[in-house]
Amino acid sequence: MTVDVISALYGDADSLREPAHQSPLPVDRWILISDRPRKSEAWEVITKPTNWTQRVAARHPKCLSHLYSDAEVVVWVDAQFEIVGSEFVGDLVGLLDNADVAMFRHPWLSWVDEVEATVRDRRYSDPQQFRRQMAQFEDPGAHWASCVMARRMSPAVIAFEREWWTEVRCHSGKDQIALSPLLVRHGLKVAPINGTYRQHSGLILHDHHWGPWRKRWEDLKAQVGWRCALCHAANRPKTEHCVNSWLIDGLRRGCNGTREER
Repeated sequence: MTVDVISALYGDADSLREPAHQSPLPVDRWILISDRPRKSEAWEVITKPTNWTQRVAARHPKCLSHLYSDAEVVVWVDAQFEIVGSEFVGDLVGLLDNADVAMFRHPWLSWVDEVEATVRDRRYSDPQQFRRQMAQFEDPGAHWASCVMARRMSPAVIAFEREWWTEVRCHSGKDQIALSPLLVRHGLKVAPINGTYRQHSGLILHDHHWGPWRKRWEDLKAQVGWRCALCHAANRPKTEHCVNSWLIDGLRRGCNGTREER
């Protein structure tokens, strides 16, 4: 069985991180799609400049992995992650014995929660346009996180990938919104990865690099507390800060069921 690991690195929000050696199952290729040449011992860097935004450019290999690899199994890992477990990839491949895809469940949001948050977050799309996209979907029940995703390649998986990319390009640009409903639509079986991507022995989740915004961010946190710093910066009422609190550290500590600060 051939196994490739793919990631994408555009801009300077993340660093290139060398993965741990995988044993007993070797990885055939470590493929990194990038906007410019980068030096790496493990990663095969493929330079792919684009006129898309960095966010959309990184989504292309994520959604359409079959265009970048001809391996039987493709494992996608977001650039924020460092693979430190020597058996991490092998464990993911093992989950595909009876499944098409292996992923983490989203640790704190339901699909409906994420839809509601995205409607209010205008960085992704116009709310009316986004609601029109959502009209074609029903709550899929399970809500999956797309940051780590192992796929056993097949015609059904490729068909899913193509429709997933179409949704990202034509609508919100946020890949997780269409992910779970499309997995159901295409009849793909998903195997859950044990634990969460924030607390897994095989992974380290690193913060994005904030560059010159770091000091401004720290100043805001000192003034108003981390939970509502984003809304403070955007001059939004505190009662809406819960919409963005999960973007900061993945903990919905900033809201209760009525979206009021507690």
